[in-house]
Amino acid sequence: MVKWRFWKRPKVKPPPTAGEEEEVVAGGSTSSPRSPPAPSHNEIEVSDCIQEIGFGPYQYKVIFVMGLMSFADSSEIWLSSVIIKMLVCEWDLSTLEMALVPACVLIWYAVGSIVAGKVADKLGRWPLLLFAYYIICVSGTLAGFAKAYVFFIICRSFTGAGIGASYGVSVVYAQEMVPKEKRALTNLLLNIAWIAGALYECTLAFFLMDKPEGWRVVTFATVIPCYITLILLHFCDESPRYLVL
Repeated sequence: MVKWRFWKRPKVKPPPTAGEEEEVVAGGSTSSPRSPPAPSHNEIEVSDCIQEIGFGPYQYKVIFVMGLMSFADSSEIWLSSVIIKMLVCEWDLSTLEMALVPACVLIWYAVGSIVAGKVADKLGRWPLLLFAYYIICVSGTLAGFAKAYVFFIICRSFTGAGIGASYGVSVVYAQEMVPKEKRALTNLLLNIAWIAGALYECTLAFFLMDKPEGWRVVTFATVIPCYITLILLHFCDESPRYLVL
């Protein structure tokens, strides 16, 4: 496995000050500005390293895990729309309460997306993804056990925040791991995984919603890909671009 932590960004000399730009020498002539020293042979740009490594088994693994993450995120997003009618019957929800079921996920999705970018730059992409998926797995499981509407909304809000934090960062993480000529393909595969997650959720609803406590069964089945993603995340490494920031 490549040890990203040993890669260093070339040290570029800061621009000269006004006094250094022109050095007055004997006779009144001036010397030309000093050029920054060339980077040594043991220092190399991360982009060049990734291009040199190419697209190999580790990149396939990263795309698979991030694709599964996109799949799981999509399934959780679509869950609210699939089970909402069953919740209305079980808890006798008003129009406002019914509208809040999908809205709470999307509102906290937006919050998670806004916060995640800055946190990922400070603490790293991989720790943020891991933390977000612990939240998604726990809150997604608790939502299936919810006996009251308010508790269900709280759980789904945490799930929305976790998805917002994970989805955007997962795309960046995958793009940073592959050569530049493969980034478009990577993005395409992640989008296909998102669509597959939506189809998975519709399939669950078709086969399981008619069963007793069907919405709970669908909720538990939806969180299964999240647990698989969480396990596989432990076999990934931090993004090399973050390590040289």
